[in-house]
Formats: sequence, C-alpha cells, structure tokens
Amino acid sequence: MLRLSFYDPSPEARGTPSGFRLLRDSLSKSAILEVKYIHSKVETLSFPISDQFAGMLYSIMSSFIVNFKVKGIPVLSVDGYSVTFRSVVDDEVWSLWMCNPRGNLSRKMAELCVQIITDARATKLDESKYITVLNTFEN
Repeated sequence: MLRLSFYDPSPEARGTPSGFRLLRDSLSKSAILEVKYIHSKVETLSFPISDQFAGMLYSIMSSFIVNFKVKGIPVLSVDGYSVTFRSVVDDEVWSLWMCNPRGNLSRKMAELCVQIITDARATKLDESKYITVLNTFEN
C-alpha cells in the first residue's frame, strides 16, 4: 500500500482541518487520492489518479522530508497553522512537522497540498497542474 502525507492546518488559522493520502487499490492496483476534512464529522472523498502523479508525489514528498534542513533559528509561534508531512517508506514512517512554513520549498510543498485539497473538495483535480509544480522541486 502506498501512503503519503497529511496536511493539517490548525482550525484557528485556515478553517477546516484537512489532509490527504495516497493509497493503492488492492484489487485494481490503481492509485487513489483520498482527501479528508472535518466540519461536524469527517468527510472523505476518493479519486482515481495516474500512477505517474502518485509516484511523483510520493517520491518528491519522501525526498523533501528526508532532505529537509533547518536554517537559522526557529521562530516560536503560537498562531498561524501547522503542517505535517508523512511518508511510509518500507516499514518506517517518515514525518516532518512545521509551524507556518516560511522556506521556499516548505511553503511551496504546503501550498501544493492546500491546492490539491481545495481542488479535490471542488471535484476539480488537475494532475497536470500538480505535476508542473512537482517538476520545480529538485530531486
């Protein structure tokens, strides 16, 4: 099973806590993007996606997590939003949590996750748009 990432903004800053993950359908072996968000209950939307997009998102997200380097002195912040990126690699869970991502790559990754969730909730996923953004990340 292919799993990846939850984007988790705090309710105070961005409204509805939400996230997504990539799954592999056990019967058809196709990739599925599963988006979850909370109002008074957990809502789940599932979309079939291409293996190209799923593989690229998984690979770049995993690379982003493992290669993340903190620069400067972290700012203590009690407001804003937090982001948690997770990737399952073999039998390990890699996780990166940050508050108010400010670095170019971390902000770009968070913005991509928000865009995917926003588009999924509007049932307007556009893989080519996300692949274009993913191509700007260094591998």
